[in-house]
Order: sequence, then C-alpha cells, then structure tokens
Amino acid sequence: MNGKVHALMIFAAVASFVSCNVKTSTSESYNKPELKSTMQTLLTDSTMNVDSVIFAAYEQRDFQPLWIDDKGFTEAFNVFFAELSAVETHGLAPQKMNLYKETLFMERIKQNADIQEDSLALFDYFTTVNFLNYCRTLSFGLLNPKNHRLTNYYFDVKTADADFEKYCLNQIDKDFEDFLKKLTPSSPAYIALQKTRQYYVTLQDSVLENIPLTPEKQPLKYGDTSAIIPLIAKRLLLTQEISQTDADSALHYQKFDSLLLKSVGIFQQKRGLFVDNEIGVNTIKALNVSFKDLIKTVDVNLERMRWQPSIAVNDKYIRVNVANQTLAAWHADSLALWMKTVVGEPPDHLTPFLHSNIYDIVLNPLWNVPKRIIVEEIALKAAEKANYITRNKMKVYRAGILVNHDSIDWTKISDKYSPYNVVQDAGNGNALGRIKFNFRNSFAVYLHDTNAKSAFGRHRRAISHGCVRVEQPYKLAWFCLPTASAEKTTLMKDKILFSTERTPITENGKKLAKDNPKALTITNVSIKPNIPVLLEYYTCYVNENNDVTFCNDVYNIDNELYEKLVISD
Repeated sequence: MNGKVHALMIFAAVASFVSCNVKTSTSESYNKPELKSTMQTLLTDSTMNVDSVIFAAYEQRDFQPLWIDDKGFTEAFNVFFAELSAVETHGLAPQKMNLYKETLFMERIKQNADIQEDSLALFDYFTTVNFLNYCRTLSFGLLNPKNHRLTNYYFDVKTADADFEKYCLNQIDKDFEDFLKKLTPSSPAYIALQKTRQYYVTLQDSVLENIPLTPEKQPLKYGDTSAIIPLIAKRLLLTQEISQTDADSALHYQKFDSLLLKSVGIFQQKRGLFVDNEIGVNTIKALNVSFKDLIKTVDVNLERMRWQPSIAVNDKYIRVNVANQTLAAWHADSLALWMKTVVGEPPDHLTPFLHSNIYDIVLNPLWNVPKRIIVEEIALKAAEKANYITRNKMKVYRAGILVNHDSIDWTKISDKYSPYNVVQDAGNGNALGRIKFNFRNSFAVYLHDTNAKSAFGRHRRAISHGCVRVEQPYKLAWFCLPTASAEKTTLMKDKILFSTERTPITENGKKLAKDNPKALTITNVSIKPNIPVLLEYYTCYVNENNDVTFCNDVYNIDNELYEKLVISD
C-alpha cells in the first residue's frame, strides 16, 4: 500500500476519532506510558499494511513515537511542520502534501487534553508517512513522468528506495533542521525560479488593466506615440524590466522612446520572444499574461527540475531544451557550449523526451528515410516532380535491391503499401548534413547537422520530423571527443574536418592532407566514455545569461502536468 493510500486511511480514522468531545485546552502534556504499547498495537495491525521500513524504524526505538514526547510535539515535528507549511514555495499544492490534514490533526490534539492514545498513535504514524512523502517529493519530484504517462515523456527518473527512506527516518533524532535543509533542491537555477515565483506571488492580486492590441494589429515602432504606451510601461515596472526613472517619459508622453525600447527588448528576451525592436501582437499578449498563470508555469518547471535522471550525469553531458529549441553542453556545472537547435514539429512529429548516451559520431551519414516520411512526403513529391529523387540524390531499394525510381507508381504508395526504402546519398545535400550523433533509443532520433542552415535564423524552430538539428555540429563534435593529449585531439579534429571535405586546422594536418590523405580519412568516431544526452522540456528556466526566462509551451503540455500537481487523486 503506498503512502497516499495510507494517508487517506489514517486521516479518516483520526478525523472520526477526535471530532467529538473536543476540549479547548492548551495542555501539551502527553506523559502516557501506554502510548508505546498502543503504537506497537497499531503498527502490527494487519489491516494497516505498515511499510516494512516504517515498522523497522519504530521497532528500533522500541515503538516510542517519532513526533510526540512527554512534553507534547517534539522539536523535530515543529521543524518539519514549518517546512511542510512552506511547500508552495516549491510550487507544490498543500493539499497534495497533506498540509491541511496535518494541521487539523495537530490542532485537534492541542485542543483536547484528554485525547486517547489511539489517536496519538495514529497521528504519529500519519506524520511519519507524510514525512517520507515530503522527503521523496523534494528529492525526486511528486510525479514520475513516465509512470504517470505524461505526454511525450519516455525517460526514467530516480525514485526513493528503501535505503533512502531508512536514511530519512534515521535523521529525525539527529541534526534534523540541517538534514531538511540539505534535502531541499539547492541548484542556482532552482533557487532563481523560487525567487521569481515568490515575487510573482506578491503581484498576483494586482489589478492590471488589459493592454489592447493596436488598430489592425499593427506593431508599435520606435518613436511612435500611443495611448497604450503608459500601460506597457506600468507592466514593465511590475515585472522589473524598467526603472521608475526610465519609465517616466513613456508614462507622461506616451512615446516609444529609447529607454522603453531597451526595456521591451529585455522583456522579449525573458519571455522567449523575438527581439525585433517593436511592440507587436505577441509582445502585447505576453505582457497581458496574468501573474497567476506565470506562477503555474514556474510550478510545473520546478517539478521538472526535481526529476533526477536515472542515467549517470557527471563530468560531461548535453541537455536539449525542446521547448526553447536550444542545446547546452556542460562540463560539470560550467556551461561549455550553447547553440540553437531545430526540434520536432507539433502535433505529429514531437521530439521525444528521453535520456540516453552518445556513443558514436558518424561522418557523412546516409539518410535512411523513415517509412512515415516516404509515405507522407517523398512519394507525393516524387509523383509531382519526375526528377525529385535524382535531384535530391536519393536511391530507392526494394528488398535490398536497387530499383529504377522512374518505374515506380508513386501515387500508389500508402500506409498499407510501402515496399520501398529510400536512401539519400552522403554529402552537402544530405538532410543530415555532414555529422550525426548517435545515441540509443527506440524512436530512431539523433542529433545531426543539416543542409538547411537557414532554419536557425527562425525564432520558431519546431519544424523537424522529430530529430534534433544542431547549429554548430563541429563544435559539438569537439566537445564530445574523448579526453586525450593536445596532439591527439587536434589530429582527430583534422581527421573530422578532412573527412567531411573541410580544410584541416593544423599545419601537420594540412601536410597529411597533401601527402597521405588516407591517414586523415575516417568514417566515424567512437565516443568512450559515452556522453549523456538529455532531451527535456522546460518552459521556464535560467538561460545562458543567468536570467529566469519563459518560452512558449510549443507542445501544449504544461497544463497536463499542472493538473496532476494540484488535483488530488
């Protein structure tokens, strides 16, 4: 029986037990020798299905309560209750963490000087179950995304095991306050999101006048005057992108001046908008987002930050934020590389959220076109344009045998009839570009170069079939290279460059290219140790400039997670 079921069962029992004959008393004297015996009776009751770890913890202390002593509530309980009372600062719903039930139990015990040992034992056990739920949630998240079947989540996360629960219970009689402090997520990014949440909470009841769109939805340009300029300045004052002094001109003269231009640019960057030196529809819509909605976005991303990858993430690793369409490569806690990416287009080509390890870099990859793309795109284009297959340097195979693509009636290709494999030749025209980064997964997705570089100039880059195109494939390859001497590393770089028809960077490499080109020619690079790669989804995060930033929920999945975080089972 899991902790949530336990909590509900215990709540029902205690509520019925102490709801009658409540006396108003401030007495906290629970000097009752019988309580230990009652505690043991409760824990050995077969109908309670007490978890073995919890039973062992009580047994180890001869069934003395964990949270009550002869003076009343222990100091450990007071510390735990204070932390439990602040769960909203972590974006957690109090009802999900049983705060209201815990408070009710505590208050009824305080008010009833004659409360029976049965109720005290139930309260103590409930608090223990609730305490472990708190520890699990702060350490690993309230939800397991894969187990809860959240849309597009396919990675495993760490969960609390028996050793973790034993450790938590053993800390109650030690430096408990220090333990709870260390239990709380403490990364700079997590703390930054908490501070942003706290600030928005102070603003959530602000009465904000809606900023109307301009006539015919025309953007405001630098130097324009408009009646909505003061409303924009007021909103930027609240969100701290402009100072009072800098806002004065906009407030009084309704002019889009240089100070407002700078502040709007900061706002656009922090909201994941295109910084375009104007105030258009998207910027006004972002300005009108309520603080309550912003808090919801922070909350779901605090939960995502609590999920710990089950794969080892140590010295070098790569994180792709699908929502923001970016990639960050890390050396421990230091950002080594950042670049734009192109990710899967919604709703039919979502890039799966998964964790894996890059084990191989392929140079000049062939593109084995997925069946779905053959049916939905290649066949249609080949039917319309006689030279499409040839122009795109593709070859068509059936049962492994090369066939003449002109002999195929492409109009007959469908989901039910698609006997052909299409392979695009390696080279500059290949859709995968010159470099592909392989990692194990069941979706046939990977990181790769691209021959369509112009896509990185777009603000909205969720346009791929599911794979992740990277803006700087060579820099990413350098990052992935195994640690070696400077000489070996530069030689490997020369080999990668030469093998992809680029000029080596060293004099030795240039000499080899001329005298012994075979010595520089390779087809792939084995990556040992493997580089962890995490394809994730954050709509609120700390960017490369250490600013808390929001971006569009391009896959429209934030609300699904939020509902599971706040709605009781």
